[in-house]
Amino acid sequence: MSRNVYNIVVDSNVGTLYMTLGKTKHKKITKFLPITLGIFIVMILLIQISATPAQAASPFIVREQYEMIPFPAGALVIPMDEKQNDIIKSFGLVHALLRNDTLCYRLIGPPDTIIQTDEFPAGANYSGGPILLMDHNASLVADVMKKFPSVTLHSVTSVFVSDRVYIIERATNVLVVGREDEDYMQHSFSKQLLQEMMIPYESKQIWHLDPDVDLADHDLIIIENPGANGDMNPDLMMGIKSAASNGKNFVFIGKAMRDLPSIFPGCFGVMTLNENIEFTAQFNHTGELPTQYAGPTTVNVTTSNVVAMTPGYEGVKPVVYADAYDSQILFASYFRYGKGMIETFSFDPEDQLEVDRNMYDLACIFYGNIFVQAPPAPLKSPMPISPSAMPVPGLTVPPPPPPPPPPPPSVAMATAIPAQYLFAGFAAIAFGDRIKNKSKSKTAVRQKIKISS
Repeated sequence: MSRNVYNIVVDSNVGTLYMTLGKTKHKKITKFLPITLGIFIVMILLIQISATPAQAASPFIVREQYEMIPFPAGALVIPMDEKQNDIIKSFGLVHALLRNDTLCYRLIGPPDTIIQTDEFPAGANYSGGPILLMDHNASLVADVMKKFPSVTLHSVTSVFVSDRVYIIERATNVLVVGREDEDYMQHSFSKQLLQEMMIPYESKQIWHLDPDVDLADHDLIIIENPGANGDMNPDLMMGIKSAASNGKNFVFIGKAMRDLPSIFPGCFGVMTLNENIEFTAQFNHTGELPTQYAGPTTVNVTTSNVVAMTPGYEGVKPVVYADAYDSQILFASYFRYGKGMIETFSFDPEDQLEVDRNMYDLACIFYGNIFVQAPPAPLKSPMPISPSAMPVPGLTVPPPPPPPPPPPPSVAMATAIPAQYLFAGFAAIAFGDRIKNKSKSKTAVRQKIKISS
């Protein structure tokens, strides 16, 4: 496809505009009006939108909010790396604590955090997104722990501060959506894992899904393989898009991904492969909540029938991928849409047990991450800083200083900027400055902007 390069030259000294197409000569726009530059900027934006359809389709995204929090001695750590005896059950423990009104604090890495604990008095590197409890009810935690005796807990022995803390205030409400009847769905990996983690969930057939009710009542909606298999009705597609915009998270597995290019045009393509093709894939750590994982970065993976291919949205994050077929196969990926997130899996986790146990464990951790990813708490006011430059918990933030007094009446004050000047940009201002400062030399200043179509 041919590409036209528009070279835009703005002469801020005389308010003259030029445009060139490719290498052709400048075409001068001679008539000057205060509104000209504003109209011209709008024209440029229209050219950009038409020139880059994939970027124009990409979603407006809101990332997770992280806080800086000090953790005192006596806080509890739930390790999420090799220090944890049972990572799968640890997600169930976190969900159970949240159901019992216990705040959970997740440390997002990299970089990982060095924490001094009873098991590691000199300090150890806690990776994989450890989860901490503080100001907790010790008897309640002990009662919940009785259902998860295999999970490892450590106790903090020295205060430390992290500025990458994701606060989880409540338990995630999970909905598993399948195409087949309830008997078939009992064999789904999502359900089996939720049951192993002892996390409650609801399930529903995709044909009986009410977008206005079911999507609004759940934080996480898992569209099981095969989902609608490319035959999703428009009302449900619009409902998914609206729910994601408002902060709901979705997971599409296998053939269910065939609906994604229709719901989110341009996100990526899908490709049908023969099942059970083995690839050597790479793990990509994005440093965000969905990819908290501390295992091997190279894994062997066997495909299911449908895979996602080469991202189209700039915001699509490959998590597990392999270069093949002159493209990139996305075995696990995600992208944000509005306040929510869309995750995809191009493999059946159970099939990985015969190929690479590490890939199965990685899949379980990815699911566990989203099982406990209820919307974060709103950001609070920053903690006051003590003379030692440490945040001081338990104190209130002092109010901001009062505004300065107004200037004396004799000083002239600008009260408002007319709308036409706001729309015209800086052209009118530059023109006025030139008239006012006649004694100054008339040196033209040119700014060059390149726009591709």
